Amino acid sequence: MVRSLPGRPFLNPTEIKRFRSKHRFWPPPDASPVVAIEPWGKQLFVYNGVNDVEIVGDPRAPGWDTTRPQWWRESIALSMLKPGEDPNKVLSMESIGEEAANKPENMTHTHLCVTDFRRRPLMYMNPEELKVVRENLAYIKEQLAVFRNKLKPNNEAEEIERMRAGLEDDKYMHIRRGRIMNPPQRSGRGVMSAPNRPPRRRT
Repeated sequence: MVRSLPGRPFLNPTEIKRFRSKHRFWPPPDASPVVAIEPWGKQLFVYNGVNDVEIVGDPRAPGWDTTRPQWWRESIALSMLKPGEDPNKVLSMESIGEEAANKPENMTHTHLCVTDFRRRPLMYMNPEELKVVRENLAYIKEQLAVFRNKLKPNNEAEEIERMRAGLEDDKYMHIRRGRIMNPPQRSGRGVMSAPNRPPRRRT
């Protein structure tokens, strides 16, 4: 039996409508237009939100509860603390709530938010961090090219993908195509060999 991983793309308009109604304030109404980034449907936009949003999170955004356990999310937040900051800030953090996040007095810091295909936040950057990235963009591209040249072809990943595609194709093979959908003890013969089939006319 093939099981889909959590966080799969939506397959019908009903799922999209349900998801949008659940997160109706994300992206925030006053945010910039959403810009698509390839590959894999990543997106970004700019908006004003609470301070330390990368640690405390934005209550309006879709969460990672279905794909990342709590200890994993806490570990990510702890890794972003500055030297001297209290770890209890993460371990005992509480969300301010969706209504409070929409109040103008709490929208005090500008963030660039990068999301995945479901608009779950992957990364936040403030203006200072974005400036550093822009100044070092050429160097980052050079290092990416160096790292890409060190990579070797990964045949194992291709083999796993072929096996997964084969499982997807075979998951309905237990259904006898072209047969009467009755238990074998009642009828296991094909439709074309049914006893009540009218005789063929000769011309």
